[in-house]
Amino acid sequence: MPAVWQMPFRPFFLCATAFGLLAIPLWLSSLLLGMPIGGVSLQWHVHEMLMGFAATVVLGFVLTAIQTWTGIKTVQGSTLMLMVLVWVCARLGWLAPAPWQWLGALADVVLFTCAAAVVGRMVYLSRNWRNAFFVPVFLLFALFSASYAYALANKQFAMAQELQYFVFYLIVHVVLVVGGRVVPFFADRRLQRDPTRRFLLLESLALVSSLVFLVVISVGANRQLLQLTAVVVATANLLRWLTWKPWQTLKIPLLWSLYLAYAFIISGFVATAVQLPSSIATHLIAIGGISLMILAMISRVSLGHSGRPLELPGKFPLAYVALAAAACCRILANLLPEYYAAMLWLSAAGWITGFGLFLYHYLPILLSPRPDGQPG
Repeated sequence: MPAVWQMPFRPFFLCATAFGLLAIPLWLSSLLLGMPIGGVSLQWHVHEMLMGFAATVVLGFVLTAIQTWTGIKTVQGSTLMLMVLVWVCARLGWLAPAPWQWLGALADVVLFTCAAAVVGRMVYLSRNWRNAFFVPVFLLFALFSASYAYALANKQFAMAQELQYFVFYLIVHVVLVVGGRVVPFFADRRLQRDPTRRFLLLESLALVSSLVFLVVISVGANRQLLQLTAVVVATANLLRWLTWKPWQTLKIPLLWSLYLAYAFIISGFVATAVQLPSSIATHLIAIGGISLMILAMISRVSLGHSGRPLELPGKFPLAYVALAAAACCRILANLLPEYYAAMLWLSAAGWITGFGLFLYHYLPILLSPRPDGQPG
């Protein structure tokens, strides 16, 4: 079996990053030239960065990690090929004008429902109930795709935007959950320090407040309640982040990139709490938080799960710096409207540099067998 079909992280990380490298310049060209993409322009950009990029990485990560968590073999071979084919159909469907968007929605529904079934089966067989959390996440991704297509078909654009906010902060919550598990664990192992102490009340507050924020922003609650919830999320997660001792990671790019991404997410909630424009909060989280966390995670996971030493290739840390710069330029686009287009292109350049470096360095790794001869 070719190496690329032996573990889900291989094709899905490649698909997500390649798609992200195409989607950003395509969106910017559409924005500046006034040509809608997929018949919906802005909605295409938001939807596909959520589902075609971020949710795809979540899919590849969870379907890979679940084998380690449960001890049961995950999808591979022809089943994995079929899932990737469905993913391609989804992206083509959403790129096409109406009514072909229904094809994209249907493909996404099939893909994420199948992922929920795979994870649910492995969790049930292993009785590893801690990771049952990902089953409703994938089912909500599927439900979102169907509901979003319905909203667009009926020109209910306000409903479509509310759905986008819901799935965006659902992904944020997933990042907070997974980040809380792996970031201090990775740091403890690399720094050879005692296990990071976890405070149950703080852990609960950090995650429950994120769920409450998801509900509050989804139901359109008043601004004061949204601000108050954002304050709690930011404070709890800042304290959580500090317990991981970020100052100990400054010389290790594989670690400080994860910590920096988490800090960007916190800053996004701070921006909401102090009533900065929603676009600033959204892009602090989307580019600096989610996207940088994705880049940091996939650059580590791709090494570890392919049986390679956890050492970054070449000048790869520049990729992390470029993506952080992309987030800052996107924020400056809002703060300096006279340089809006220039800042957008600079942000796009940082994005393309970051994920372009990943594709350049990691394409051979993701396509080649493990050096130790083991499957995976």
